[in-house]
Amino acid sequence: MFLACALAAGLLPVVFGDVAFDTVRGGTIISTEEVLDFLAQALRPSWLLLAGETAGVLDATGSVVGRITPATLPEMLPALGGSRGTDVTGGMATKVMAVLDLAAALPGLRVRIFSGLEPGLLTRLLLDPATHGGAPQGVTATRRIDTHGAVVVLAGVSDPGNAGTIIRSAVAAGGYSPFQVVLITCAIGFGAYAASHINDSGFWIVTKYLGLSVADGLKTWTVITTAGSLVGFGVTSLLWLVA
Repeated sequence: MFLACALAAGLLPVVFGDVAFDTVRGGTIISTEEVLDFLAQALRPSWLLLAGETAGVLDATGSVVGRITPATLPEMLPALGGSRGTDVTGGMATKVMAVLDLAAALPGLRVRIFSGLEPGLLTRLLLDPATHGGAPQGVTATRRIDTHGAVVVLAGVSDPGNAGTIIRSAVAAGGYSPFQVVLITCAIGFGAYAASHINDSGFWIVTKYLGLSVADGLKTWTVITTAGSLVGFGVTSLLWLVA
């Protein structure tokens, strides 16, 4: 196995979920959890460290849950949601159930879900996976430029839906009028709407419902969402000038 050879040579392999070709659907998503499940069966690790955009698994009050076992999972499920953004792999609920199944199949395996946004935390966990630490995702910096805008610096966020969740704290503290808040919300929504493709669950819903192939979906639905996004963002920008 290539990964075993890399580890034996002192190298650190980097693997991740991604889009893959599928003989039935044309294209599908291989989630990170599916990759981990395959690798764990072969490598038999003692720890799995899953870096995300939150400090861990959050309960209904937003507090980090210190420990989840198969016995405590049922009471936690109502608080575990799906993905907050454009994600077809199920979000935190699916992640937790997948790693619990994996831990049951590999006795002695422990799993840590933590924030990949906190500087230095990954290094500390690699040195000592049982160490405490973590911080919720958030805005790392915000600077008001003038009365018409602000720059918000986000760390490690790739999903526009997640960015919308994170940026709300900056908007709330920005002194914007109610109408400006509406326009900011519209801008985020139109940005997330653009270029819907095979990494978007909505793409698969539309193509399967209409009987479109992946190629036809990219030529139609992707183009439509991109055009609608650009028009909506343009209108929102014009309204901002008079807000």
